[in-house]
Amino acid sequence: MDHGISAGQTISPFYDSMIAKLIVNGKDRESALNQAIQALEQTEVAGVVTNAAFLKQILCHDGFATGRVDTHFIEQHQAALIPSEVTIPDAVIAIGALYV
Repeated sequence: MDHGISAGQTISPFYDSMIAKLIVNGKDRESALNQAIQALEQTEVAGVVTNAAFLKQILCHDGFATGRVDTHFIEQHQAALIPSEVTIPDAVIAIGALYV
């Protein structure tokens, strides 16, 4: 993980998509993809909304895994990459209930 922030800093909306990046490597594409997926699953970010779930969807897509990617990948596979319904984890609901 590479980032340039520290506790208490304010992240401008002009730079919120660039607060950090995940870097992996592997002996081949499959190994690197598996490492990236595992890293995204283990990453926790507090205080800002991230696109980690979306990135995982991309990494898990067969087309991406096999290298069939171009600049229209997201547009072409939007239905598979972007869920039409958002599921709120039980832990989030419990924390909200405790707050209220």
